[in-house]
Amino acid sequence: MRRNLFCVSLLLSCNVLLATDSNEVSIGAVLYSEYCQSCHGADKVGLEAFDGNLEALKLRLDGYTENMPDFSGLFSDDEVTAIYGYLVAEDDANGSIQ
Repeated sequence: MRRNLFCVSLLLSCNVLLATDSNEVSIGAVLYSEYCQSCHGADKVGLEAFDGNLEALKLRLDGYTENMPDFSGLFSDDEVTAIYGYLVAEDDANGSIQ
């Protein structure tokens, strides 16, 4: 009986995490569309070098590159995480990020 309750509890936890991730990806998609798509396009031109590293994305958004505008202070940590979640989810669906 305990084992069954544990399994049900674990499954419910996974569904909550998936819903959160799905919501995060949706928010990231909106932010990407609003702030990134004008330069990178819907097909994410210039993101071939994105390797799924959250810290590298944060640095780029904070202006540590000559190739992008400085977005320092524009996005909250949650918004950066959402953009990251969108990029990783899209790349993972396409098999780009392992």
